[in-house]
Amino acid sequence: MIFEEIENRNKIKLKEIHLFKNKNDVNDFVGLNDLKLIEDIDKISRKEVQNLIDLINNYLLEGKINLFEGVSDLGIELDLQEKFPSNFSQNVVNNLINLKPGETTSYSKIGKEIGSKAYRAIGNVCKSNPIPLVVPCHRVLRKSGELGGFMGKSDKTWETNLKKQLLKLEGYQI
Repeated sequence: MIFEEIENRNKIKLKEIHLFKNKNDVNDFVGLNDLKLIEDIDKISRKEVQNLIDLINNYLLEGKINLFEGVSDLGIELDLQEKFPSNFSQNVVNNLINLKPGETTSYSKIGKEIGSKAYRAIGNVCKSNPIPLVVPCHRVLRKSGELGGFMGKSDKTWETNLKKQLLKLEGYQI
């Protein structure tokens, strides 16, 4: 997770969530991006980060937690307008965050609900989602019902396998 402390407000803003195949990928990412570890932040923010970690861990154990609502309940800022600046991308995201765990949709169904046939653009919003799990783009399937890609990767990758596991965890029958 990448976050920033909001000065004078004792809050954090969740900027990004990255999912990794293995620990070496994590170490490389931290080193390349000159990131601080949790130990390097103040105690109030550290508590918020720990609450966020606990929330995500509970989701990964139970699968029934709506992470968007959970993050909001923790008072952690997301600033979706910064991450998704266009009206189009905000419409896509609003559609996604209203999906319940185990509920799926398709690019064409999202398009119909937001009044657009720009299905590839909807896919690009999902592909560039900096906070997967919180904005649950893993719940978008192909119109045929096939899994499709995840986090910008196509079929038969660890990312797509992760998508399948997340959907199973949420109770979706694959």
